[in-house]
Amino acid sequence: MSWFTDIATGPDNETHEPANYIALAGAVVGLGLESYVTIIKGQVFDLSSFGLGLGAIVGALGAAQRLRGDAK
Repeated sequence: MSWFTDIATGPDNETHEPANYIALAGAVVGLGLESYVTIIKGQVFDLSSFGLGLGAIVGALGAAQRLRGDAK
């Protein structure tokens, strides 16, 4: 389970980072939507647009943490 700790926590491996959780959840949701829309619906899912929107959200969270002073 150390790989999950490496992904979900900050540089000190103890502080949980919300942006990391949201990015991980977004990747899982994006792959799930890609599978659902392509396989079940038979339509095209634009994963790159989804990724751009998710990247904007995660970037905004990272900037908010930096401005708040939580991140180092």
